[in-house]
Amino acid sequence: MATAADWMSAASFLSMAGLIAFLGYGGSVYLMGWTGGYVLLALLLAPFLREFGKFTVPDFVGDRYYSKVARVIAVICALFVSFTYIAGQMKGVVVSLITPAPPQEIQDLVQDIRIPGQRKSHGMAEGGMKPAG
Repeated sequence: MATAADWMSAASFLSMAGLIAFLGYGGSVYLMGWTGGYVLLALLLAPFLREFGKFTVPDFVGDRYYSKVARVIAVICALFVSFTYIAGQMKGVVVSLITPAPPQEIQDLVQDIRIPGQRKSHGMAEGGMKPAG
């Protein structure tokens, strides 16, 4: 569910639409790769996660290979991917904030982003991905 939520996020749709608008027909290659990658991930990884009764890739890797080192490497990879994804999302926020708008609207927008973001982050820190949905 978390993978599907990330794939279908507004940032993903907006970035793909922007790529096609900026690069033209050639930008559709990225869209096909993005969709194909999601389908491959869903088909090749999800059954193993379900079979092992795990909800995260690091848990699966650690139990599958009986190794805490493999689990730590998987955690580092997951964090790298997460920070890369967040960097793109935050770049979108910055671009939306530098558009000309009255100062009060910008303050309202920052508050509208900050408060739900803090609540989601707090909930996810306490309970994992369930509060994210």
